[in-house]
Amino acid sequence: MDILPELLTTFFPASAPLVWRFYSGVNLGEYGATLRGNFAGEQGISRIGTLAKVGTALGLVCLCYFPPRVWLQPNRLWVFPCLILGGLLCGLSGFRNTILRYGLAVVAALFATVRFRSLLLLPVLASAALVIGFTQGTVFDYPITLQRALSFFPGNWDAKAVEEAEGSTKWRKRIRELYWNEYFAKAPLMGQGYHFDPNLAKQETGVYLALAKRKYDAGDEYATERNYMEMRQPHEGPIHILLVTGLVGSFFFVAYCAALLIFAFGAVVNDLPKGGGRGGVSLSLSLGIVTGKQIGRASCRERV
Repeated sequence: MDILPELLTTFFPASAPLVWRFYSGVNLGEYGATLRGNFAGEQGISRIGTLAKVGTALGLVCLCYFPPRVWLQPNRLWVFPCLILGGLLCGLSGFRNTILRYGLAVVAALFATVRFRSLLLLPVLASAALVIGFTQGTVFDYPITLQRALSFFPGNWDAKAVEEAEGSTKWRKRIRELYWNEYFAKAPLMGQGYHFDPNLAKQETGVYLALAKRKYDAGDEYATERNYMEMRQPHEGPIHILLVTGLVGSFFFVAYCAALLIFAFGAVVNDLPKGGGRGGVSLSLSLGIVTGKQIGRASCRERV
């Protein structure tokens, strides 16, 4: 349900208030960037998370119904290009983690039919990324969102893409530092829950930038990170779980993830090699939950 409205409000941010009247799945980040004069990445790179959702869904559907043994059949030659297209869409989204998660999902899904031979796909995927990196700037100039997503590979990447990716990494590091230095000791066992001061949300949409600058000038070096932390939006899976549920909740979440993986792996082992890899798809979907990303998405948009 989120795909169409999110795509629409990403490419046409001005439509966000209209769509919001009927459905909440809009790209508020891009709309807010437009208000700040940041349309199309004038100050930052506009990322399109919906493309990763479409790419992942495309890849998993292909793997679910068309096992590798049929890929060379004349009427199935389109399957492998669709898998490549799925990965390309994940890259064009601009999020680095979608590249890694897509590769992991594909390998997990293939494991149901070709078992450990699926690991042979990893160097192929890595080689494809390296080819893009080595041809960037010398043969082609790839979209900057793709460059940002692949910036952790060697390559002649655009300085803007590298700088923003490194800035996001540093920001996450500061989030972790702030949590362990100040927030963990406040509620280590049960966490602090999802409640927060609603005035913070008003600041976020109104005069947040001015307030953050004032806090920074006053000597609070974690002003920006603290704002996200107080609104329960740390954008870090493990930190989000600990902040909201504490050690107790985190223990049960880890236990749930372990049980989920055991169940999914059992489905893979029992899935016949001649099947369509549905057990592998269940395993790949389970891995998405285990990463903790779903917890973070419960209350906020993913930052990276």
